[in-house]
Amino acid sequence: MKVLDLARQLGERRLIREGGWVAAGQGIAIVARIGGLRLITDLVSPQVYGEVVLLLGLASLGSNMFCLPVLSALVRFYPDAARAGRVAALRALLRQLLVPRTLGIAALLAVGGVVWVGFGPGRASGVAFVGAAILLVLDVARLFESTLLNAARRQRAYSLWYAADAVSRPALAVAAILALGADALSVLIGYAAAVACTNLAFRRASVRGGPGEVAAPGTWLEETRRSMLRYAGPLVPLALLGWIISLSDRYILAGLTSPTQTGIYAAAYGLASTPFIMLDQLLALTLRPVYFDAVGQQDRRRERRTFLVWMAALAVSLLLGMALVVALAGPIVKLVLGEAYWSAAELVPWIAAAYAIQAVQHLFEHTILALQQTRRLLVVHAAGAVTAVSFYFVLIPRLGARGAALATLLSMLASCTASMLLSGALPRLFARDPRMRALSPP
Repeated sequence: MKVLDLARQLGERRLIREGGWVAAGQGIAIVARIGGLRLITDLVSPQVYGEVVLLLGLASLGSNMFCLPVLSALVRFYPDAARAGRVAALRALLRQLLVPRTLGIAALLAVGGVVWVGFGPGRASGVAFVGAAILLVLDVARLFESTLLNAARRQRAYSLWYAADAVSRPALAVAAILALGADALSVLIGYAAAVACTNLAFRRASVRGGPGEVAAPGTWLEETRRSMLRYAGPLVPLALLGWIISLSDRYILAGLTSPTQTGIYAAAYGLASTPFIMLDQLLALTLRPVYFDAVGQQDRRRERRTFLVWMAALAVSLLLGMALVVALAGPIVKLVLGEAYWSAAELVPWIAAAYAIQAVQHLFEHTILALQQTRRLLVVHAAGAVTAVSFYFVLIPRLGARGAALATLLSMLASCTASMLLSGALPRLFARDPRMRALSPP
C-alpha cells in the first residue's frame, strides 16, 4: 500500500496537516543549521569549534541523563492525562521533577568553570563552562514546553518554535563572534541569547490545560509520579550509554589526536547527521503521538497501520538520502564548510550511514517505549556502547577521525540489530490476536 493510502486509513484527518507543519519546521531548521555551520566554520578555527562541541557535549551528558528521561515519560503519559482532564496537574508535576535536576546540572557545569579558571590553561575557556550552564537551563525550559506541544499534537506551534530556534542560534552566534571575538564563549553567548529570545517569544504557546480542569487528587498525582519515575528510571543509564555512542568519540579523539582534528570531525558529524536526525524527528513527531495513543487505547488496527506508515516512509527516505550523500559528499562539504574543514569529505558518508541506521533503530525503540518495556532498551544501548568504545580505542589510534566514524557506524549497527530483536515489533505487527498487549522476548 502507498504511504498516503495508509495515512488516510488511520482515521486521523489531522495527520497529514500535522505532518506538513512538522516537515516545514524541520526543513527550515535543516537549512538554517547547515547555513549556520558554513558561517561559523568560516569565522572560527577547527580548534575553537572543537572546544564548543566538547563543552556542549558535557552539558548534553547531564541533561540527557537527568532531564530527557522525564521528558520521554511525558510523551508517553500525556494521552492518559489528557483523557483524565489532568493536563495542568501533569505540567506541574513535570516542573517539580525537572527544575531541581536542571539547576543541579547547571551548578556542576558552573563549578567546573570556576575550577578551570583557577587551574586550567586559559580564563576564557573556564568562563565558557558558565556559558554552557546558562545555555543548558534555557534549553531544558525550551524542551519542556516544546515536548508538551508535541505530545498535545499542537504541531504548528511546535514547528514554528523549533524553526525559530534553529534560525536564531547561528544568527546570534555569528553576531556574538563578530562583536566579541572568535572564541568558544562568544558562540555559547550567541546560542544562549537565541534560546532566551525564542523562549520569550513563544511563551504564550505553552500547553497549560483546559479552563474547566479541576485540581488533581493527591492519589492521582502520587500514582502518576511513581509511574513516570518507574518508566523514566531505566532511561537514565540509557542516556549515559547513548552519550557514549554518539558523543564520547569527540573526547577520545581529542585525547588521542588533537583539538583541530576533533573540530574537523565534529563539523563533518554535524553536517552528515543533521539531515537524518531531522528525518527521524519529522516522522517521530508526526506519528509518535498517534502511535502511543493507539497503543494506550489498545487499538491494534490503528497501531499496526501507524507503524506501517512509519516504516514505509522511513525506508524510502533513507535510501534516497544515502544515495545523495554518497554521490555528492565532496561538493556538499566544500559548499557548507569553511576551507579549513574540507578534509571532512571522506568522513561524511560513514557518519551518514550510521545515522540512517540509527533512524531505523528508533522506529523499533518506539514500540518498546509505547509498551513501557524500557528496561529492554538497556540491552539495546549497552550493545551499542560496548561496540563503540571497543572500536574507538582500536580504530582511532590507527585511523584518526576516520576510525571514529567507522566505529560509530559499527556501534549503530550493533544497537539497531539489538532493537529489532528485542522489540518483537515485526511479530507483533503481523500477530493475528488483537488482544496481544505485551512484547514477547525473542
